[in-house]
Amino acid sequence: TESPSRLRDRIEAQFGVPTRIVGAVVQVAPSDPPAFLSTLYEAMGSRIRSATIRTPTLEDVFMVHAGGSPEDRRERVLARTEETEGQA
Repeated sequence: TESPSRLRDRIEAQFGVPTRIVGAVVQVAPSDPPAFLSTLYEAMGSRIRSATIRTPTLEDVFMVHAGGSPEDRRERVLARTEETEGQA
């Protein structure tokens, strides 16, 4: 199977739906999950190990509106801080 980042890139390019990677999992947020899942398996069946449909969590909603999880934002701030310290 493909790496999560390659699979995410293929899904975004082919279907234009929001995705994110959590660990080794590619999460997708289509408007009609059951229909999308069927289409996704038809297009990429051998690249998918498993799929689950679930109700969005509060964190999922935050991700849509804020553009990243609190952990993602913290990591970006730490990376920028390390970058700045390395230039000093």
